[in-house]
Amino acid sequence: MAFGDILGWADKCRDEGELRRLLEAVTGIQLHAKGLSEAKRKGVATREYRDILFTFFSDSFAVSGPIEHCDGLFRILSWRTTNLLQEGFLVRGGVTVGKIYHSPEIIFGPALVEAVEIEKTACFPRFLCSDRLIEQLDHTSYKNEVVFKDCYQDWVVNTWCGGMALLIDIARNVEREISTIDNAKHGRKWLYVNEMLHKMHELKNAIDDP
Repeated sequence: MAFGDILGWADKCRDEGELRRLLEAVTGIQLHAKGLSEAKRKGVATREYRDILFTFFSDSFAVSGPIEHCDGLFRILSWRTTNLLQEGFLVRGGVTVGKIYHSPEIIFGPALVEAVEIEKTACFPRFLCSDRLIEQLDHTSYKNEVVFKDCYQDWVVNTWCGGMALLIDIARNVEREISTIDNAKHGRKWLYVNEMLHKMHELKNAIDDP
C-alpha cells in the first residue's frame, strides 16, 4: 500500500487566492476515486484495478490492493502524482507491503502505519519504498517499470506518467518555481523534482521503446 502527503497544502489553505486551485485538485482526486469505485461496482474495472482502493483525506491519500495487482496500484499512484505536479503540488510518500483494512470509509493497519513512517523519512518529494516491497518486486516482471534508484541510491517509485509535451510543460513550471523560491529547504525539494523528472521520463521511455 502507498501513503502520500501533498506538500504545502496547509499553507495554501490559508491563502484565499489559492482556494479555487485547491478545490480543483481535490475534485480531481475525488472524481478519480469515485470513477474507480464505480467501475469496480459495475464489474467493468480491468484486472489490475479491480481490487484497488483509493482514499483521499485532508492533505493525504492512500492507495492499497493485493500484491498480485501491485502493477495497477503503481499506475494509479503515477497518474495521480503527475497530475498533482502539473497543478503545482509536490507529493511525498511511502510504499510498503503488509496487512491493512481498507474500505471506502475506513483504513487502518500495520501497513498504513509503516507507510506513514516511511513518508516521514522520505525528505524529498518522492515515494520511498520499503525493503519488503523491493523484495516482492524482485519476483515480478515489471520491477524496472515502477521503481528505480534515485540520486541518493534509494529505491523510489517512478511516478512519471505522460509524454514529451507534458514533460516540457511541467519542467517549465518547475523551473519557474525554482527561480522564485527564496526558502532554501523548499528550493531543494523543487531541485530534486527537476532532476528526477527527466530521469523518470527517460526510464519510462526506455521500457516503452526497448
